[in-house]
Amino acid sequence: MSAKRRDRKKRLVKKYLSQKTGVWHNTEANYKFVLNIIKYEEIYILFKTGLRISEFVGLTFSDIDMHNRTINVDHQLQRKRNMEYIIEDTNMTSGTRIIPMSDGVYECFQRILANRKK
Repeated sequence: MSAKRRDRKKRLVKKYLSQKTGVWHNTEANYKFVLNIIKYEEIYILFKTGLRISEFVGLTFSDIDMHNRTINVDHQLQRKRNMEYIIEDTNMTSGTRIIPMSDGVYECFQRILANRKK
């Protein structure tokens, strides 16, 4: 296949994907749209912090520092083949991190912790 034909194919595929299939484009307008329709605190926290779902569901009270407004991520919840759930360390050392909370994330955690059964 000639280079000219290959380039034409790439352009057509790119045009098709962006116009026909409704592929998500990471733009400021799309970001604001999603934030406006989010109704659940957990989804908002995942979206604003970049936490993986396994990291979020593995959080404990000691991982959430409301005073300093940080989230300590050093483990995650994993499901094993026999439907058993365990807490294990993050896969890589780069997965261990401290995430600062924005005001919105802080308020979501306040509501989650207030509504949690004791």
